[in-house]
Amino acid sequence: MSEVWVELNAPRFVVHRHSAKLRCEHNVDPESLYKVVFFKNGQRIMKFVRGRDPPFELYNVTGADISLMNLSPTSITLDRLDFSASGPYACEIALETPLYSKVSKIHELNVIVRQKFRPKIKIKHKKLSSSDQLEATCQSAPAHPAPHLTWFINNNK
Repeated sequence: MSEVWVELNAPRFVVHRHSAKLRCEHNVDPESLYKVVFFKNGQRIMKFVRGRDPPFELYNVTGADISLMNLSPTSITLDRLDFSASGPYACEIALETPLYSKVSKIHELNVIVRQKFRPKIKIKHKKLSSSDQLEATCQSAPAHPAPHLTWFINNNK
């Protein structure tokens, strides 16, 4: 048997209340695949075992619902993601013969809220001489996580 690889394919950023599809990709022949498990924060969220009735076991996912319509042995869709659904995800595949399992690397998923408009700069005094001090404020739209604002004057930080 060649070197087995497994990788969790999922978006890095998901807009609040939207959905995310997580796919456990691997190079194992589907007939040899015995078990697939998805994890969030090291806790099971879905387990598929070939030959069991029912083949799927679903667990609670804080901040999301698992879509039953989009469930497959190697993929799950998380619906209506809330901020608490952010965190580390992984998947594991297992073979029955030979007895073997492998876990993917951790994939960080972040639930976000995009800014609705660009940052706005307000300048207190519009006309200044070169010796005057500039007084200005920069305000960004609400977003999650909060935007990091950096001032640039003549392309200098």
